[in-house]
Amino acid sequence: DMVIFAQQLPQEEADIIGVLPIGENYLLVYANGVFIVINPQLIPIHQFECKQHLPIKAAYKISGNNIALGSPSCVFFVDQQGKEKYFMKEILQFLTELSCNNNREWFNEHKDWYRDCLQRFELFTAEWLERLKEMDPELAPLQPKDCIWRIYRDMRFSSDKRPFKEWFGVFPAVKGGKKSDRGGYYIHIQPNRCMFGGGMWCPNKD
Repeated sequence: DMVIFAQQLPQEEADIIGVLPIGENYLLVYANGVFIVINPQLIPIHQFECKQHLPIKAAYKISGNNIALGSPSCVFFVDQQGKEKYFMKEILQFLTELSCNNNREWFNEHKDWYRDCLQRFELFTAEWLERLKEMDPELAPLQPKDCIWRIYRDMRFSSDKRPFKEWFGVFPAVKGGKKSDRGGYYIHIQPNRCMFGGGMWCPNKD
C-alpha cells in the first residue's frame, strides 16, 4: 500500500512520513510537505500542501471532505481544497495575547478581535454539531450558543482574579449542552493544551 501511495504523489521520490485514519474508511497520507486523502479504493480524492503544525497526531473526517488535523499544540481544519477553515491559528493567537494581558482594559480594546474569533468558533461548532447529531439524535435541539462556554470568569469565590478564561470550549450534551448534568462531548482550544474528550465534569455523588 505504501508503494501505491508513493507512486501517486507529485514528487518523483516521495518519503512517506505518516499515515493516519480519517473516520472509518479514509486515510490521510503525509509525504514531502503534502497531505493526500485516500478513499477506500486507495484513490487520492484530494491533496493539499500544509507544512505547519507538525507533527500531526490525529486526523478526522468531520463532514463531506472537510478534515480536522491535530498536533500537540493546536487543532486546525482544512476543506477539500486544502484551505484552512475557521482560522484556528487566529483564535490561538488571540488566546495567546489574552493570556499575557488578562485584564479588562486590554480586552475592551481588542473586543472586535474577540468577536471575530468567537464567530469563527461558532461556525466550527455548528458544523461539528451537525455531524454529532447524525450519530446522537438526542442532540438535535442544541445550537452552538447552548454549548460554547462564555469567556467571562466567575471570580466571586475564587482567589484567581483574572477576569477572562484563556481558552475556548464547547460541550454538546443532551438536555442543556454546557448546562447539562449528562455526559457529552468536549473540544478545548488553548495554546499548547488543545484536546478532545467526552464524559461528565464533576458528577454529583448521586
